[in-house]
This record gives sequence, C-alpha cells and structure tokens, in this order.
Amino acid sequence: MEWVNCDFCGSTESDILVEQKDIIHRAAPTNEVFFLRKCRNCSLIYLNPRPVEEELFSYYPDNYDFYGCEKIFILKIKQCLTDLINSRIFNKPLGLAFYLCGLKDVFVRLVRPRITDYLKRIHPCRMLDVGCGSGLHIHFWGYNGSLHYLKRRGFEVIGLEPSLKAKSVAEKYGLKVVSSLQDVKGGGFDFVRMNWSMEHVDSPTKYFREFKKILRSKGKLLISVPNYSGILYRIFPACVEIPVHTYYFTPYTLENYLHKFEFKIIDKFTFSYPGMFAKASEFLNCKPRLNMTPLGSVYFQSILNNFDSQMLGNDMVYFCENK
Repeated sequence: MEWVNCDFCGSTESDILVEQKDIIHRAAPTNEVFFLRKCRNCSLIYLNPRPVEEELFSYYPDNYDFYGCEKIFILKIKQCLTDLINSRIFNKPLGLAFYLCGLKDVFVRLVRPRITDYLKRIHPCRMLDVGCGSGLHIHFWGYNGSLHYLKRRGFEVIGLEPSLKAKSVAEKYGLKVVSSLQDVKGGGFDFVRMNWSMEHVDSPTKYFREFKKILRSKGKLLISVPNYSGILYRIFPACVEIPVHTYYFTPYTLENYLHKFEFKIIDKFTFSYPGMFAKASEFLNCKPRLNMTPLGSVYFQSILNNFDSQMLGNDMVYFCENK
C-alpha cells in the first residue's frame, strides 16, 4: 500500500469520507478495509492509502465484465433487447412477459434512460479509447459504442488497456491496443474517450496532461465517470467500488480538472437507472432489500429522470473540446 497526496492540488490534508471493504468484487481479503478521503483544500475524493500499481490487478476479479470475450451476435442481441425494453411502446408488454417468465431481475437490470451518443454525430476519425477493456462493449452504450463496431464504421481506433487478458481478447478481433500512455506513439488524435476509466487511474493529472499533447486543436474529449454527488451516493454513500476505483468525482471536482487543463465543456449531463439502486441494496445487505417489479422499475426510471436533469444522476458524462 502507498500513501499519496491530493492529485489536483497536492495537499496532504484530508478527512475520511468512507471506511469500507471490497463489497462489490470481493477480490480483497475479507478483513481488509479501505478509506476514501476528501481533500480539505479542493474537495477531490480519492483512495488513501491505496494498493501500489503492481498489486492493483489482484483486486480485479477474473470475470470482470469488460475483460471478457462474447460472440458478436450475442452482444448485438443484447443491444436490441435493451433498446426494446427502453422503448415506450414495448417496455410495458415486455415487462409483463419477463415477469411471467420469472426473469424480472433481468428486465430491471436493463431499464435505462435514453442518453446522447456523441460518436453518432462524428464522422470517422482517429480515436484513442483509454480503458477500452476487450473492445467489444462499452458499459452503457453496449456494443454500438465498442471499438470493434467503430472500426467497422471507419474509425481509426487505438485502445489503451493495461489488462493483458482484455488486451489479448481485443487483439484476437483485430484491434490495436497498447498497455500504457507511454506506448501511445505520436499525436494527431481527433477524439479521446474515457468511459468509466478515469476513476481507475493512478493520477488524473497525468492523463489530462497527456490528452493536451495528443489531441488536435479542437479535438474532442469524452469522459464518463460515477457522480459521487448523485442521488445514489447520497442514499448509499458507502456503496463504493474500492479499491479498484481510486478516485470519485463530482461535477465540481471534474470541472476543476477540465478548467485547469483548458478544455472547453461543450455538453454535460447525468443519468441514473434502477438496476444500480437494486445492486446497492444488495451489496450493502439492506433489509428489506430493494425488490422492484418490471413495471415498478419503469416508473422508478421516470422519477430518476427528474434528478438527472438537476445533475444529480448516478453517472455523469462530459463532452469537451481541446482549446
């Protein structure tokens, strides 16, 4: 384990915000406790002390979602099913069908809001995806946001992924993936994406500094991270994915970085989905556990949308331009 100063301002002064074990992946020893701290000077939230780089991968489970290899047609089917579940026309009939088939938990996990896909607006260009996993699916955007799909659309894609397991899967599908920032040769990138990976890094400053070098003037930067000021964490502040998450951001602290490194914020939004609340109650062993029906989850999503519009969603997305 290592002790670190605040990455943003360098302060050594912080207060313990959360004391928690590895309740999500359960890869750490059962008696090992970790501490999320909040900087007294700039409010950045970070893990301290934290595993050194050589230790960190031992805290990722073997079945980590974004390292795996699935058949492309299965990923496409999942994408279509998710789109159908979240359509106003089909969500209620499908909800009833899933309930009658005993698959209500599957339905609840797939209920999600419709959010902006910025890559649909962008012509194929040179793109770096930092924390690309196996390159076959991207958390909320699924297969349609993956490097495999974008390459077929004509993008010149390069992925950055430190996991050798995930990297080997990506290479089997013909994707070019490097292991670290030092391996990214040359600049001239039109688009850089960090989808739920900035919270995993050792130093956000190091990444923002490198993005300034490799992005073209007016090149675009997309960052998606958990929003610790969102409604989920206000209700369940201890439901944190540590130690694999070394940082937790709020709109205030993420915008501090963007302003410091002179990125213009073009658009931003937050979003939530019922499955996260169901999982949080499970991880924290809440009694009674949150147990939603399919139609209940659709109604719950409509309530969450109101918080999302106030930047109180569980996750936040920032679309920026290199000045």
